[in-house]
Amino acid sequence: MSSTHGGHLRGGTLDVARVVDANRESRSQAVVQAIQFHPSAPAMLTAGLDKTLRVFQIDGKRNVCLQSTYLKDLPIYSAAFTPDGNEVWTGARGLV
Repeated sequence: MSSTHGGHLRGGTLDVARVVDANRESRSQAVVQAIQFHPSAPAMLTAGLDKTLRVFQIDGKRNVCLQSTYLKDLPIYSAAFTPDGNEVWTGARGLV
């Protein structure tokens, strides 16, 4: 099923299939606070209280971890790709 311009699905039946967990290759060691798909690439980010931001290539088979960044003393409470997908913004609570 393809999408129409504007990101809306056409009416009808939506096929659903169970695939490999997106973060199987590099699971979080704490609560995941943020998950977002890239706006134009087959990629997804996860971030959480283990202070690690991870970006995965999503193919439904292996889902390779492309990047993993540890932010010392900063548990991540939110994260998102910028609208153009070139950067990631994070929100955290740090030590003062």
